Amino acid sequence: MKIIFLDIDGVLNSSNFLYKKNKKKNGERALNQIDPKTIKLLNKIIEITNAKIVISSAWRILYSVEEITRFLKYHKLVGEIIDETPKGISGKRGDEIQDWLNHNTKKYNIESFAIIDDNSDMVHLKHKLIQTKFETGLLKEHIEKVIEILNKEQTKG
Repeated sequence: MKIIFLDIDGVLNSSNFLYKKNKKKNGERALNQIDPKTIKLLNKIIEITNAKIVISSAWRILYSVEEITRFLKYHKLVGEIIDETPKGISGKRGDEIQDWLNHNTKKYNIESFAIIDDNSDMVHLKHKLIQTKFETGLLKEHIEKVIEILNKEQTKG
């Protein structure tokens, strides 16, 4: 199985998108914070690699995996969210991702993984990071890099 460790703020939304959306304050707030254009890009990655998603975003502190799934499916996510990373390991996402891998690689038969995040606190896993920018979120230019990591690299951290 291939895994995408997914952040939300700065990946599936951006400051540019949120600024425009902030002018329209209707509906459920979390639903309005997802940019449908970024979901289309994420869907392309999933369709090519058949990767599953593990939420590494701070959203997992505010919302359950089921709620996040509902938010993303509302915007037509084609992929499956299978889990979330543990909270509070060291305050660094790389450590939380590594802890998840330590406990789940055999369970899910993980062959490769990529991290999509606008933050760089991935410690020893930076070579698996496709770093977005909070200003712009996930862009077309990131897709090929994610696919390359998922299709070529193995789970070694």
